[in-house]
Amino acid sequence: MDWASKITLFLLFFLTMQSVQAQNEAENGRIAIEATVKYGRIADYSFLFEPKVTEMSAIYELHLSQQTNGQQLWHQLYGYPTLGMSLLYNRFGDADIFGQAYALVPTLTFTRKKKKLKLQYRIGVGLGYLNNPYHRLKNPTNRVIGSKLNAAAIGQIALEWKVHPKWEVLPSLSVTHFSNANVQLPNFGINVIALGATVRYYPQQRLKERQSLEIPKDLSKKLRYNLRLGLGITELSEPDGPKYWVYNAAFFVSKRLSVRSKLLFGVEADYYTSIYHFIVNQMAFQEKQAIRGLKCGAFIGHEFLLGQFSLLTQAGIYAYNPFLEKRFVPTKIGFQYYVFPTYERTRKELYLGIYVKGHLSRADHLAIGVGYSF
Repeated sequence: MDWASKITLFLLFFLTMQSVQAQNEAENGRIAIEATVKYGRIADYSFLFEPKVTEMSAIYELHLSQQTNGQQLWHQLYGYPTLGMSLLYNRFGDADIFGQAYALVPTLTFTRKKKKLKLQYRIGVGLGYLNNPYHRLKNPTNRVIGSKLNAAAIGQIALEWKVHPKWEVLPSLSVTHFSNANVQLPNFGINVIALGATVRYYPQQRLKERQSLEIPKDLSKKLRYNLRLGLGITELSEPDGPKYWVYNAAFFVSKRLSVRSKLLFGVEADYYTSIYHFIVNQMAFQEKQAIRGLKCGAFIGHEFLLGQFSLLTQAGIYAYNPFLEKRFVPTKIGFQYYVFPTYERTRKELYLGIYVKGHLSRADHLAIGVGYSF
């Protein structure tokens, strides 16, 4: 099994555990079954994107969901969202090059009413299998995806139209993304932008009574010191090359903005063994070779807190980047699991996470980590 497979399977395990716990928390909520057809196109967003996209793509999706009922405080804080699981089949345009994809994606759906309209916003991250990635001999034209196992992500906005107490129709606009986070090159990623139509059926006609929990008002908003350590993996320069470790350490201060969010600011360092080995092999520098694999800088970040889970986003700027790479704005997105619910304490918090570091929209490496808030 290659490294892309191992890392992606770990991602699937992490997200499956998240989905299982979330479904348990949604117990007794209203169940819905959906069937969706989407029609769109792979976005060739860069002049470096190869090959040229000439055909449209089709996506077929089955989705099972359950309405949260307030059993956990975060259900109430986020307006009782819907937890679900999507099974997707993607037939990409230019299938002789891009092939087909199958994906299993846990999802979270938020509903908002705006005047007479009822809008639904859905996000999801899971695992995808692509059957025709880049291969030096069999498929050298596909310079977009380098591995069969990939992370799969969904972003969707839909308009709800109720045609019967148990039936709804939803037109939608979505983006479906596949990427291996630079674990195996090439990795431009596939983004399918599509219009869709969904038919939703509710076996239960009425939603069971929602619970309402008391929102804590005494959570401390003092600054807290945090330490996070991580280990990542990446591939350098060319497809089928060796994999290299990336070591990460971050020290930062966090401040609670509310029960459901945190603000972060601090410093972070990454040590790239790939840069060090390149310098040694190419004899690029005669002195201080080891330290030139280090990149460090300042960052600001934010966390959305959902019970024992959180969504992390951060961006920064390098203060030390001796290898003089052109990409100088590091970004990071990740999912974290807290040992204790985040609305019960603000200090002595232990958590595990999985992260994708990038430079703006371009992935750099996939990492796992552990952190502690003092």
